[in-house]
Amino acid sequence: MRCTHCENIPICEIKRPEDYMMAIEAFANMVKAGYLEPCYMSCPLDMIILPSGEFYGDRLFHQFRCTSCGTVYGMLVNTHLGGQIKINEKAFDPDDYPDKPDTEE
Repeated sequence: MRCTHCENIPICEIKRPEDYMMAIEAFANMVKAGYLEPCYMSCPLDMIILPSGEFYGDRLFHQFRCTSCGTVYGMLVNTHLGGQIKINEKAFDPDDYPDKPDTEE
C-alpha cells in the first residue's frame, strides 16, 4: 500500500501541540517536494497558528494523498488533548454527508 515516497510517515499518536506542529511542517515540506498533495483541510496550512498565536480552532483535520501510490494520510488533532496520524480509506468529501431533509411533525 505505501511506497518509498511515503513509507516513513509515522502512523502514530500526537501527544503535544509541538508534535502536531512538527508533523504539519513535515507534511507541508512533502507537499512542496511533490510527494504529497492536500486532499482535505479544515483550515489552510498557513493559518493553523493565527497572528494572535492561537490555534485556528480546537479541532483540526488535514488529509494528504501520496502522489505516487495514492495512500491517504489523515491527521486529526484536538489542540488540548492530542490526536493521531493514520491511513484513511479515502479522502474526506463533505458531499458524502448531505444535510438531513427537513421533516415536519
